[in-house]
Amino acid sequence: MLYKKQIHGISEDDNIVDIKHDSFNLSNGLDVYHINKPNQDLVKIEFLFYAGSFFQPKKLISALTTSMLREGTRNKTSAEIAQIMDYYGTHINFEPQKDFISISLFVLEKFIEPVCILLEEILKEAVFPEDELEKLLENLKKQHIVNMEKVINIARMNFSSLIFGEDHPYGRLLKLSDFENVGKNDLCDFHKKYINASNSFCIIAGGSSGKIIPVIEKCFGQNDWTGSSLKNYQYENVKLPKPEKKFIHKPKVVQSAIRIGKVCPGINHPDYNLLIIANFVLGGFFGSRLMKKIRQEKGYTYGINSSVVSLINSAYFFISTQVGVDVCKPALNEIYKEIELLRKETISKEELDMVKNYLYGTLLRSFDGVFAQADRLKELVAFKLNNSYFVNLKNTLKEINGDDISEMLNMYLNENSMSELVVGEKAL
Repeated sequence: MLYKKQIHGISEDDNIVDIKHDSFNLSNGLDVYHINKPNQDLVKIEFLFYAGSFFQPKKLISALTTSMLREGTRNKTSAEIAQIMDYYGTHINFEPQKDFISISLFVLEKFIEPVCILLEEILKEAVFPEDELEKLLENLKKQHIVNMEKVINIARMNFSSLIFGEDHPYGRLLKLSDFENVGKNDLCDFHKKYINASNSFCIIAGGSSGKIIPVIEKCFGQNDWTGSSLKNYQYENVKLPKPEKKFIHKPKVVQSAIRIGKVCPGINHPDYNLLIIANFVLGGFFGSRLMKKIRQEKGYTYGINSSVVSLINSAYFFISTQVGVDVCKPALNEIYKEIELLRKETISKEELDMVKNYLYGTLLRSFDGVFAQADRLKELVAFKLNNSYFVNLKNTLKEINGDDISEMLNMYLNENSMSELVVGEKAL
């Protein structure tokens, strides 16, 4: 009964999606954002560098640089680094992404200073030992060979090239020869250029600003850690490939991987919030149109989903699934039928209310706790969004109607405007 009561009640209170935080500039200009929670001892610190694969001069360099940061500094081996982290009960996560390199950790506030001193050394004095780089390259190469035996991985890697073009930074396709084309000097140059305070921002969640910020200033606010900045970099618009249907033959497989989609407006576009709601109706959750038709009614797959992915310099929509080789063609036909149906026929109020309630619940959960709020704050900073963004999203959820859904699909997600990639044994 509680669930039903909540269905029709999107709160008028904007504070539920408001993030109370402090913002600072360190002496060297590094932007720091802190969600101040003095009564919470566990603290999360995350540095984001504009150094993802989008910015790399050669393939693999961003990911390799990220992984190799933990392999030793001028004064410490990787084993010594691991011992110190174990002693303080912390773990440093190194994550390469398309736009960013993320370096994050959770630590008790009382251990902030020694852990930040260690992180400072890792970020500033990494040495990228060649023997460890060779091992990493060999392991990644073997992993790539294994991954390329799976149709879902082949589809994922090739789809970006299909919609962006292989010359676009988001569309570059990794090949075996790329593993032979990088060395220590490439990583050192990339590290020097991109891993610095000028090219980063920091999100802190938990603890007291009065205790934490002086330590952050001491370790990361010095002028020995500045350089060039790509915070305001804008990629020149290029002509994207025309919609295309592509088949990649993979013999002796029982399933075909399907990807359908296109480049679309990103999070800074005024239609973006309407677009992500329309996407949820189509394939964004378990009760979506595509799940009901392709999985539950037709039984062609265990799962199918669609998503809108927003990046700093672009965005894209995609539908992804795996189906039996023999039902690939009818599955594709049904997918396109569902898109066309949602474009041409107004969704019922009952179905739309269900989607709105699901999304509203998801939105509220994404603000549940200081660490979840830190992730939302990170979006605001990364995409240079106004502080009212999540309030606007909540209001869009409240006001959207069925005609808006049809309009969004007609404008941006017409099935005839999309590219299609199938990886499997039989051509269609």
